[in-house]
Amino acid sequence: MIDLQEIEKRWQKAWEEEKIFETNAGNWDEKKKFFITAAYPYVQAPQHIGHARTYSVADTYARFMRMLEYNVLFPMGWHITGTPIIAISRRIKERDEKLIKIYRDVFRVPEKKIKEFEDPKKVIEYFIEEIKDGMKRMGFSIDWRREFNTGDACYNKFIEWQFYKLYEKGLLKKGKHPVVWCPCCENPVGEHDTLEDKKGKLEEFTIVKFLLKDNEPKDSEKRIFLTAATLRPETIFGATNLWINPNENYAKIKVGNEIWIVSEKSVDKLKLQKKNVEISEIIKGEELIGKEVIVPILNKIVKILPASFVDANHATGVVYSCPAHAPYDWIALKDLGSNYEADKIQPISLVSTPGLGEFSAVEICKKLGIKNQLDEKLEEATQEIYSKEFREGVLKENTGKYKGMKVAEARDAVKRDLLDENLADIIYEIMNKPVICRCGKECVVKIIEDQWFIDYSNKEWKELAHKAIEEMNIIPEIFRKEYHNTIDWLEERACARKRGFGTRLPFDREWIIESLSDSTIYMAYYTISHIIKEHKINAEQLIPEVFDYIFFGKGNIEEISKSSKISKDILEKMRKEFSYWYPLDSRHSGEDLITNHLVFFVMNHVAIFPKELWPKQIVTNGFVLNEGQKMSKSLGNIIPLKDAIAKYGADVVRLSVLLNASLDQDTNFTESLARTIENKIKDIFLIIEKVTDATQEENERWIRSRLARCIDYVTKAMLELRIRDACNYLLFIFTEDIKWHLKKNNKISKSLLNDWIKMLSPFMPFASEELWHMLGNKSFVSIEKWPTKKDFDVYAELEETFVKNLIDDMKEALKLSRKEKANKIYVQVAEDWKWNLLLFIKEKSLKDAFKEFGKDTEKIKILQRLEKIIEEFGKEEIIRLNEFETLRKNKKFIEKEIGVEIEIINAFRDDLKNIFKEKTSLPLKPALYIE
Repeated sequence: MIDLQEIEKRWQKAWEEEKIFETNAGNWDEKKKFFITAAYPYVQAPQHIGHARTYSVADTYARFMRMLEYNVLFPMGWHITGTPIIAISRRIKERDEKLIKIYRDVFRVPEKKIKEFEDPKKVIEYFIEEIKDGMKRMGFSIDWRREFNTGDACYNKFIEWQFYKLYEKGLLKKGKHPVVWCPCCENPVGEHDTLEDKKGKLEEFTIVKFLLKDNEPKDSEKRIFLTAATLRPETIFGATNLWINPNENYAKIKVGNEIWIVSEKSVDKLKLQKKNVEISEIIKGEELIGKEVIVPILNKIVKILPASFVDANHATGVVYSCPAHAPYDWIALKDLGSNYEADKIQPISLVSTPGLGEFSAVEICKKLGIKNQLDEKLEEATQEIYSKEFREGVLKENTGKYKGMKVAEARDAVKRDLLDENLADIIYEIMNKPVICRCGKECVVKIIEDQWFIDYSNKEWKELAHKAIEEMNIIPEIFRKEYHNTIDWLEERACARKRGFGTRLPFDREWIIESLSDSTIYMAYYTISHIIKEHKINAEQLIPEVFDYIFFGKGNIEEISKSSKISKDILEKMRKEFSYWYPLDSRHSGEDLITNHLVFFVMNHVAIFPKELWPKQIVTNGFVLNEGQKMSKSLGNIIPLKDAIAKYGADVVRLSVLLNASLDQDTNFTESLARTIENKIKDIFLIIEKVTDATQEENERWIRSRLARCIDYVTKAMLELRIRDACNYLLFIFTEDIKWHLKKNNKISKSLLNDWIKMLSPFMPFASEELWHMLGNKSFVSIEKWPTKKDFDVYAELEETFVKNLIDDMKEALKLSRKEKANKIYVQVAEDWKWNLLLFIKEKSLKDAFKEFGKDTEKIKILQRLEKIIEEFGKEEIIRLNEFETLRKNKKFIEKEIGVEIEIINAFRDDLKNIFKEKTSLPLKPALYIE
């Protein structure tokens, strides 16, 4: 009985005891180095099989490169920065049953431990221990001496140094800026601070001020404005009315020296974005219907009309209508009909766009058959017009000084003029609401006056990042464009907040650096973290000059040693470690981090380090589905990694996430797949258990050539990170080759099996270690050399393919003959002239053969059939085969396989001339007759 879990425990312990994955900087004239990292996990929850994919890909690659005789460093750390862990502790302390249920029933954390999670440090301790244990049980070949967490005091000093560098280069700035904000935590919120890591997408709206006509006092402070929010201020020239939702409450508010009317639901948002916002009165929306307002710039009078599509929780809850270019506006007018004389309102065309008519909104509504304001196709229509007009639209003559401007240009120009004349203001909105903080509160937008930002909008910085991406190896290649696009649209990013775990800004210590800003160059810290721990260096010793020396070789070592109280030997040792390992050779992560962490990783490297130290490669992968469904806590279908290992075994889990999809695709973890792989691993054990060593390598020409093909294919696939292809070849294709050989010969050389097990070890390390020792080896297969390239034996492979095909053809022929019993099968092999003709076509072409033998009707009749044989077998694989001799030496095996005697014929016999016509047999396609 093969117990995979027991095998895994035994070899995990052996690897740890022998410390085979610990590595140090070497000499340049020795092994080449390979530095690989995967995104360190955030320790607020256990890892699940989705995480297993990224780390298994990285580990498989690390193991492969180690066997190619690279000195491989694969370290790991822990991310604790930010507010999520604090928010979890608070929610547990408040007895949030939903969260407690997830930790108890989905994550399987004991009730006693959950109670301890009221202390955030206990959350950190518990999940570091659990995730680390899971990584060890998965067989990840990590150098654990180098681990740290982002709350370590020494790591904090490293991050302080990083931010000093950004500050010195003018890439940090402090100012007024909108941020996604949690009103409960009272902090800016990044992706890692939200449920499902959802990034809040901010959009700037222009608030256009429409003066209420009934209220035009000379005292400007008493004038009342309905403030309509829009993304298209250039359409003010086509404004025909205002929309408000009659079923919502609206508020008169004082904003500075003005009185605005906005939806009651928008007031709290405005308070976070404007100064001195006060409510003076609440009004029913229906009370505003039919009143008139004055359109700014145009000074014309329009009515306020009701519309159900107006979302009172979006922007200001007031919208102006441009029915010529806004499908929602046109349909809302149609819905009103003659009410409020809406049918008398005519759309005003102000944009000319190729491919769109004069009244683009009217026409697209007719085209899509949109019926009313509830029609889902309205959003599609809006996006189509918005996109096309923005790219290709030009403003018409009725827009005054803006005529002839492209929409993209006019949008900014109109907004700027409205703002300059105090006819407009700005409000920011989260477009992909709701964005929920991990504390459970919905996030909003806040304008922060003295917020620190990393200025990712810096053009020179962007150019450097583009250059790095262009020169870097991006796997899969299809994502390269996404990196470039992300760099293009990146703007300033809030990089600090007032609460949470993390590193304080060294030059403004009331601020704490946020979680996606302190995790960009931490790979450099891996190179020295074990030395800092080994020599018990404390945080106060890690002055900026120490890091300048380690990473740049800058400064006087004597003076730095004196200032830091770190010996010269230790400083030189850290400098050597960094200089040896950097640059980073391969960075691994999920593809969802391209638009944040991975681009920040590139940009911070190019900002701080010289070009020769820029990262060389990024590898990303898709998600893991569970039985075809996306895994989520809300669905309760997450499979914690520890549960998957307990149920299937680590090697089965690894292979399940590696084998089922290429890196750019999502892979689907299923029970049936896991069991298929489990059976395949056990199948390999049965092969090794029964093996008899063919010490003389008898009858091994074919299987050795197949091994050579396997080594060649798998090596190339792994160098290109085509892990699925490599894995599939080893586990299925070559396993079947081994089975076929054993079926014929019963023996196989252990040296051949050794090479097979070596190649399997990066994919299924525990089982491979056991199989390696079952073959009598004493070393660890995990640190053996990768099999060397071997020559193909094309003749032996063609022989075996010929025999296999013939057996299949015979079985099919017997089935079709429907004879109760076959006494004998006659096999007629092809004559020499047919072989000569086949090789002529191979060396030249079918066209040349028609020219050469055009008058020989006998040859002409089989030319196209011979061309198909070349296509089937492959031009490179076809050489002259002695079919008669091949069949003679395989005769007994063939007869055993089909259960019928065979007779091989290589010349015409008079007694069979009516059966085997002259052109029946072809090279590699013998003619058959069943007696």
